Amino acid sequence: MKWPKKDKPYFDLKPQIIPNFFSELEYKGLYELIEKNNFGKDECNEPMGYFSRNVDIEEPYNQIMLDKINAIYPLDSDPRKHMFVYNRYTWKTGYPPVLKPHFDTMIDAGSITLTIILDTTLDWNIIAEDEEFEVKSNQAFLFSGTHHLHWRPKIEFGPDDYYDIFLCQFLDKDPVELTEQYWDEMVSNRSEKSTDWWRQYEYGQIQNP
Repeated sequence: MKWPKKDKPYFDLKPQIIPNFFSELEYKGLYELIEKNNFGKDECNEPMGYFSRNVDIEEPYNQIMLDKINAIYPLDSDPRKHMFVYNRYTWKTGYPPVLKPHFDTMIDAGSITLTIILDTTLDWNIIAEDEEFEVKSNQAFLFSGTHHLHWRPKIEFGPDDYYDIFLCQFLDKDPVELTEQYWDEMVSNRSEKSTDWWRQYEYGQIQNP
């Protein structure tokens, strides 16, 4: 697939895992920060089975993340456009946790994304650009949420299982515009991978209820 030259850096960024992301003290402090942002107004994403909470980040966390990213990808970020969201996947939403093939559409420009795995009761791999990654607590997955299709295998959550992540989006000061060509290509790719996902995880259940 041929992309405009301006999109190339995002595709040149190879999705990868950053191990040992926080120190023990930083990890504990992040949960304290998440709780500090608990105003009893968590959103529930019913189709995907998770609770969501926006978090106002505080230092040193913003700089820790930027330093980790810049060791791999030269990001000249605009701090006014950073986004930090805490998600908990759980059946307590009333819906099964799931992450189907998609690209991130909550922002209007190309982004660099960190998905930081926090406390979990089970393992749940992530797939980006057809490569599957095994991610554990206190590891971060670095990729472009806007430019890399990503999803997770379908797994069974028990009634008390949960999977916490901290989703972070970073934009360049001179961000890549998401053009009509970008949308056409990404929607087409998502449709193809969604069909594959459905055949792998849903079709068999319909055939063999």
